[in-house]
Amino acid sequence: MRRVFPALRPWILPLVVGLIVAGFQLWLVGAAGNATPLNDEWDREGGWLYPRWVTGELPAADLFKPHNEHRILWTYLLDLGLFTANGQWDPRMQLLVMVLLRALIAVGLARWLASEPGQGSRWPIALLVAWLFLPHLAWQNVLWGFQTQVYFSLGLSLLALHLFVRSPLTPPRWLGGLAFGVAAQWGMSAGAFLPVALAALLVLDFAKERKFTREACARLAAIGLLGLLSLTLRTTVPELASQRAGSSGTFFHAFGLGLSWPYPELPWLGVVACLPLAVALGRRLRGRPRLAPEEDFALALGCFGFAAALAQAFFRGGAAEFSQRIPSRYAEFMVLLALANAWCVLTWLRRAVPGRRLIAQTAGSAWFALLAIGWLGTSTEVWRKALHPRIEYRDVPGQLVRQYQLTGHAEIFTTAGRFFQPYPEVAEIGRVLSDPRMHGHLPPTFQPGQPPGPLSRAATAVMSRAATLALILFALAGLLALWEFRNPSRAAAKPAP
Repeated sequence: MRRVFPALRPWILPLVVGLIVAGFQLWLVGAAGNATPLNDEWDREGGWLYPRWVTGELPAADLFKPHNEHRILWTYLLDLGLFTANGQWDPRMQLLVMVLLRALIAVGLARWLASEPGQGSRWPIALLVAWLFLPHLAWQNVLWGFQTQVYFSLGLSLLALHLFVRSPLTPPRWLGGLAFGVAAQWGMSAGAFLPVALAALLVLDFAKERKFTREACARLAAIGLLGLLSLTLRTTVPELASQRAGSSGTFFHAFGLGLSWPYPELPWLGVVACLPLAVALGRRLRGRPRLAPEEDFALALGCFGFAAALAQAFFRGGAAEFSQRIPSRYAEFMVLLALANAWCVLTWLRRAVPGRRLIAQTAGSAWFALLAIGWLGTSTEVWRKALHPRIEYRDVPGQLVRQYQLTGHAEIFTTAGRFFQPYPEVAEIGRVLSDPRMHGHLPPTFQPGQPPGPLSRAATAVMSRAATLALILFALAGLLALWEFRNPSRAAAKPAP
């Protein structure tokens, strides 16, 4: 145990972050989540995946085919695993799995952005990750079980990024990074941002070394392989062409909104929000040494988020939902950009020489105040317009579907309004509900005479006690944080180099 415990010490603070994120998300899922499928779940899961699986008409090769512009193999496999184990369809199980996935990503970010126990900004960085990864600003993903694809792609990409930026880049790390990078591109198309981030890091390394080192050549090979894979897997959907940015003005507006997240309607603020990252990148381009061991990961993380902002502006910038703000289902990628900028600010504050410390503290405080004001404003609006109505009227969509199932009157949804419609195409809902292949396999809400499956019973128990379980997670996080704070390791007691 004495040998194992020191190896676990660096993970205690990241675990605190994961418990906080999981606790808040569990509460939100328990308050607003339900067993009624949403949006593509009706078409892709209830209308295609599960019926063909039940009848044995689902070739394995079909799982690799694109869904819109994405390949979502891991989401399909997860959904089929849950469906088979439960014996019926229940989106609540996916929501609970997503609690774990997001918490693990937060743990990884907290660990890799503050890996040195002795650095003075370890606690602020960890708390920053917990703050920005609170689930409400990404509520569309958190309350829509089909969106596990986001977290598979994001988590696998970050694992690959972490392995590729570590030095020395040993063959096992290179192979592991390549494997995770390939797997990320089968999570969703966001995995294609990984070679872009690695290419930016390669440029920074070349600016310092002025030659291609052995590690640089290894990274270049990985960039080529992953880039070729992303081009091979890329697919276009003509029906979505109208959502692309149709002009340079539309593109830069959407791009600015991504950079200025969490601010709405102020794309010009992206210049200020990303100034710390821009300065850090410029510093490295001039061949300056790293400020901290985690700098490569932080800068690559920022480049990953920057690539995401570019892609969403180009492919979705023309959609009406991009006219005022970044939709919440894209927020997870903009969080990475905000984290990278915040890491740069915190690192400069810690490294500032005495003569410039006051200036650094003033500028850093102003930058964090700007971020906090935007976060508070967006949080207030999200709560008022999205989360509070979904919590208050959580069961209404299921009741509407149940009434439609009994009466067949599509007007039920029209009268209730778009806010309560689980899927715009009512005919597709009817096809799923009446499909004989789904008899006995529908969500518990729509087959009251059928006993719920074992995982559905577990999901009911967890979600009905979500608030209590969240408090337990918070209490555990508090105990671990107190223990870590009162028992600093020897490394933590040393001054920062």
